[in-house]
This record gives sequence, C-alpha cells and structure tokens, in this order.
Amino acid sequence: MMRVLVSDTSVLIDLERGNLLEAAFRLSCDLAVPDLLYRRELRDQNGPALIAMGLRVEELDSEGIGLAQTYRSRNPCCRCRIRSRWRWRKPAGLRC
Repeated sequence: MMRVLVSDTSVLIDLERGNLLEAAFRLSCDLAVPDLLYRRELRDQNGPALIAMGLRVEELDSEGIGLAQTYRSRNPCCRCRIRSRWRWRKPAGLRC
C-alpha cells in the first residue's frame, strides 16, 4: 500500500473544496500528516473528523524534529528531506 505524507493543509482543503476528501480516503493508500502539523492546524478544526475518515498522524521523533529544524533554517522546503527519510510519497503537484 502506498503511503502519502500530506505536509501542507492546503492539500486537504483543496480535496474538501472539490468534494473529493471522502473519495481520497477510500483509495488504497494511507494518508498521513506530521504530528506537529496536526496539533497546530488540524486538531482544533476538522482533525477528529479526518482521523475518523482514516487520516493517520505520524509522530516525528527527535531525529525527525532535528532534521526539520536543520533543513528549515537552510531551506524553507524541508519536508522533502523528512519525507524521503521515512519513505513517504508526496501528493502530486508539490515541488518538494
């Protein structure tokens, strides 16, 4: 099964606006967000409903947090390095 890491909430927003959110969760892939993104942007909004649909929240360990801080300070597009470290795929259309 393909694993897709959603590192920008605009992906979920666009799926919802296009009435494709439920269909996306019916695909044969795991959709996940990093725990920091969930806590900062989804938990108090529609996060619980997304989890009920099948969204996974992936915890960044200390190494992942360190990678994010290092790459973010050098390059604002750090998610591509973190994604490759844990072998997650990116949604189509993202540069990193």
